[in-house]
Amino acid sequence: KAERTEAPRNKKEKQNRKHSNKKDREPIEPVIEKVPDEKLTVCEEHPALTFLEEVTREMGLELDITAKTGEDSLYIDIQGKDSGTIIGKRGQTLDAIQYLTSLVVNKENQNYTRVVVDAENYRAKREKTLEKLALRLAGKVVRTKRSVKLEPMNPYERKVIHATLQN
Repeated sequence: KAERTEAPRNKKEKQNRKHSNKKDREPIEPVIEKVPDEKLTVCEEHPALTFLEEVTREMGLELDITAKTGEDSLYIDIQGKDSGTIIGKRGQTLDAIQYLTSLVVNKENQNYTRVVVDAENYRAKREKTLEKLALRLAGKVVRTKRSVKLEPMNPYERKVIHATLQN
């Protein structure tokens, strides 16, 4: 005979069961692995740094821009009091600046260099937010048995949602 699990009798039992399931989940790994800092070298001069310094100066922003390079990647970190402006609404300005910087870096190169521009660790925070959103909405779909539509997202954010739900 198959064993049945008893349904929770009251609200407190439901909450306890809900919280116990969360503890059993494995931590979610980042969708795109960042190269460890030990494998990166600090870069003082780079066309990307020149481009970003010029763009932020023209925008009237006071920011500190640093870069680290890996084998086929370039990580740019932006810090400063005006970093909120460079991030923009839901990271749209940051995404646009990353895209333009990637065009500048890869314009005359034979090999493609992946460019990641981050400000105040925004990308990691956004990824965690999206993971939580995906898990919360997945729970809602299971409970209500109805589909849920999400806001329009860029490809990277969709990838985070899909990777989270795949597990």
